[in-house]
Amino acid sequence: MIELTLPWPPKILSPNARSHWAPKAKAKKAYRQIGYLLACNSKRQAWVGDLRVWLTFAPPSRRHFDHDGLISRMKAGFDGIADALGIDDNRFRIERPEIVAPVKGGQVRVRIEQDRVRELTDLADRLEAENTQLRHGAVGGTSAGPAAPGGARKQT
Repeated sequence: MIELTLPWPPKILSPNARSHWAPKAKAKKAYRQIGYLLACNSKRQAWVGDLRVWLTFAPPSRRHFDHDGLISRMKAGFDGIADALGIDDNRFRIERPEIVAPVKGGQVRVRIEQDRVRELTDLADRLEAENTQLRHGAVGGTSAGPAAPGGARKQT
């Protein structure tokens, strides 16, 4: 698990912002770099499968922000974090974000964890497949007799 605190994403990164592409590209690059640098400072671990991401937004003001717009503003930050972790950001599974009381300047707390539910589901599927193979090998087999150690059948 890693926890990061990013600065509030710039207004220009909002999908509702109407601005020239050049300043927007500059803001994306800067915010992506912030996400990258903060994630580089976190502990390294091997990430397997999907990752669950929890976001806690502490806005800079009492103004209303919608969840979708806030997640969209974070895209460049997610890209930077994914770059630092050496993964593709399509593995992030974003949980419903939480919006808390405002703080001066605003901030976004990001918590990333391995998706254990997916791991357990994969494990259960593998065990079920092995169990099925064992049942079919022992029950509906041929008339050659029971299986010998190593998987070969005894000759009768």
